[in-house]
Amino acid sequence: FPYTTLFRSLKRIDNQRVTINGWAVDKTASSPSLTIIAFAGGPHVLTTVTNGPRKDVAQMFGLSDAATQNVSFAASFSCGAGQNLVVVAVTADRSYSQFRSLVCP
Repeated sequence: FPYTTLFRSLKRIDNQRVTINGWAVDKTASSPSLTIIAFAGGPHVLTTVTNGPRKDVAQMFGLSDAATQNVSFAASFSCGAGQNLVVVAVTADRSYSQFRSLVCP
């Protein structure tokens, strides 16, 4: 698959909500930003868009700074402790990649 994703953190902020942040990059640069979608225990709980630069990601993949202007994301959403969490990154042309499996803390 032409893009890579990485979580930096998934942390509980209260009894019902968690916060997630990380980055997702389309190495083919076919999408200026990616849509991040999450499902916790089955239901849809998050849709957000990558929207911040990461120079370290540009260097890691040998991409221009312009190609990585919209790769970082951060959001919070409802997720019960122990619920399975499925997160996918979606390009504008509807290609997608699932992040590694996670469990809500």
